[in-house]
Amino acid sequence: MSLYNEPLLQLFAAALIIMMAAFLLLQRAESTEFVKWLQKKNYQYEVTFALYMLTPTEKFIFNSILFLTL
Repeated sequence: MSLYNEPLLQLFAAALIIMMAAFLLLQRAESTEFVKWLQKKNYQYEVTFALYMLTPTEKFIFNSILFLTL
């Protein structure tokens, strides 16, 4: 019996690649429609869960717990 669930590992790898791509897109100086959409979704996420008032460490802990429960 494997310690890691293979579909879950693939999902994690895909999510990591998507996050890296989003990070690289956000680093560019140009504001494309996709970047604006990502920024809007991040804003909505932070406002919905009241993350805007947390410190970066608290945000990391909250997001980690949320990601690990998926």
